[in-house]
Amino acid sequence: HTLDMELFGPSAWLEGMYLAALKAGAEMADYLGDTQKRDEYLKVFESGFSWVKENLFNGEYFIHKINIKDKSVLTHFGAENGYWNEEKGEIKYQICDGSEIDQMLGQWHADIVGLGDVFDNGQVKTALKSMMKNNFKESMRDFVNPWRVFSVNDESGTVICDYPEGSEKPSIPIPYCEETMTGFEYSFAGLLVANGFIDEGIKVVKAVRDRYDGEKRNPWNEIECGSNYARSMAAYALLPIFSGFEFDMVKHHIGFKPLVNENRFFCLWSLETGWGTYETSRSGAKLTVKFGEIELESFGTEVAGKVKTLIADGVKIDFTARGGAVFFDAVRVKEHLEIVC
Repeated sequence: HTLDMELFGPSAWLEGMYLAALKAGAEMADYLGDTQKRDEYLKVFESGFSWVKENLFNGEYFIHKINIKDKSVLTHFGAENGYWNEEKGEIKYQICDGSEIDQMLGQWHADIVGLGDVFDNGQVKTALKSMMKNNFKESMRDFVNPWRVFSVNDESGTVICDYPEGSEKPSIPIPYCEETMTGFEYSFAGLLVANGFIDEGIKVVKAVRDRYDGEKRNPWNEIECGSNYARSMAAYALLPIFSGFEFDMVKHHIGFKPLVNENRFFCLWSLETGWGTYETSRSGAKLTVKFGEIELESFGTEVAGKVKTLIADGVKIDFTARGGAVFFDAVRVKEHLEIVC
């Protein structure tokens, strides 16, 4: 991970990434015909999924499970010199009971690439509500931040880690816990939107853009460790999330299910062999290839059952509709795929 220290003991943040990797590995193994590895990965995933659900959710959000008073945790890794706080008798730089902004980062990745749940969905929704309550600050006016200052005064933002009343906060907690860093904020916003909290997700993004409005800060340079920091590019993920973009190029399938303005929606899409735009209207939808080409055998759309005509590069093609998608013989689209309802 990228907070410049090591975490000891299980945390939802890193466990979630591990669980997402297991699901991805299972899909790759299945495609390659290695059913033994697929089943192995899925068995480990199911075990880990259940363990996280039972052990790393405190009823409000996902946590880092560690006894920071237990020095033997460090002894196992030979890390006593760098991580033991002799004065307080604690392990340094740990999340512990904090509400950390990346606690479900693995789910963010999984949602974008269509892997499904890596955490219990009910717990995810509860945690997102808690994070808006704990981590999102309407104003920094009375908020103490001893680290780098990326938001000030009446500006809003989502802090890296918050310790609600009653939670255990280490004497020397996880680094940067009171900072607001835009890449973290964008991934949190995307996870909110993907799970139905659209207004809250927009609120988190707006707080960032209000800080970098061109008057107070450079709108093209959301600073973090330095200028032009790459993590802010996590904002791009909001495009596929808001558009409901789905893709499975093994099956030559893409689709869109816009979360806003279904009848008047426009967005960018991009894949390995080409990129372009997608737009909807009351009469249908249109996929435009601006560069390259894309081979398709199916197209996902919420209006699949209403499709009357399907046109690929000006030629009508036969199709069948089922399960929220239209299916057809393989076509290589170089210009347009049009849906007429």
